[in-house]
Parts: sequence; C-alpha cells; structure tokens
Amino acid sequence: MSKALFHRRIRQAQRIKSELALAGYRLRDIDRLYGLNRCAAGRALSEPNEPAERAIANALGKEPSALWPERYDSLSGHRLSPQPRSNYDRPPNIRQRRNQPANSTVANLTAANSNEAA
Repeated sequence: MSKALFHRRIRQAQRIKSELALAGYRLRDIDRLYGLNRCAAGRALSEPNEPAERAIANALGKEPSALWPERYDSLSGHRLSPQPRSNYDRPPNIRQRRNQPANSTVANLTAANSNEAA
C-alpha cells in the first residue's frame, strides 16, 4: 500500500476522532453506548467493522458511507461485500511513524558520508 494512502487513512481516523470529541464522545463511549465489544470502535477506524461503523456514524449524525467512502459503493451507498483487501491494510502505528523518518535520515546520512569518502 502506498505511503499516500496510509497518510490519508491516518488523517481520516484523526478527523473522525476529533468529530467524536467535539460531539462529546470517546471511542470507548461508543463501545459502551452501542453494546459493542471492547475496542471495536477504535478498530473500525483502521479496518472494516460494520456494527462499529454504524455506531460511530449514528453518534455523529452521518451515514457510514460519508465517513468511510472506500468501504461503500459510491453510487448506491451500500456496503461493499466482500471488502477489498486494501481496506484491511493497517497504517503504521505512531511508533513506526516516528522511527521511519529517523531511520531514513540515518540511511541518507550514511550514504552521503560514504559517497564523500569515495
């Protein structure tokens, strides 16, 4: 999966979480209010989970297809079944994102230093 798609999914999850916060909800509140399994709403931000998607959308007063357009048919608004494999690819977690630029910077510096020495 491309880096741009990962960043788009991260921004999408952040946007949904901020909308929930503005509405006075936390992800665990959604789990409790809608009788979902623990952490179901949080997992729905990164991978398909129809009951959690509906609960989050209901709490925000929106349709699930508006929050997760890649999981729904653009014409009919019906949920895609089966879900495309790409919908299950998870973006890197915060630790991986923090380490990624540092690792690439070290690799770039090492390559630059070896080129200067040659």
